[in-house]
Amino acid sequence: MSVGITFITMNKNGLEDIYSGGQKGRYRYFEPTVVAGHPAVFSGIADLRLQGDCSIAVGLTDQLVATAKVQISNGSEKGNPCPVAARAAEAMIATMRGGS
Repeated sequence: MSVGITFITMNKNGLEDIYSGGQKGRYRYFEPTVVAGHPAVFSGIADLRLQGDCSIAVGLTDQLVATAKVQISNGSEKGNPCPVAARAAEAMIATMRGGS
């Protein structure tokens, strides 16, 4: 399994830019959610969830988004990787808040 965290600074409108892309049909999957009290969305330009890949974008501020992407190559979570991506995003937020 691999997990990557990326801060997206090029979206001047933060998560709203990703939501706009979802409304325009740019993503193969687009599922709004909430992570640790922050608005978030599972999305991808290709739907590789059954192959073990999932990405979640989390709105940290009105201008800043962070993504957590997981790639699971084997094991019981491979067919349902999005909960793992959400847990990675929760851990990222806890760390930024000073948690462990």
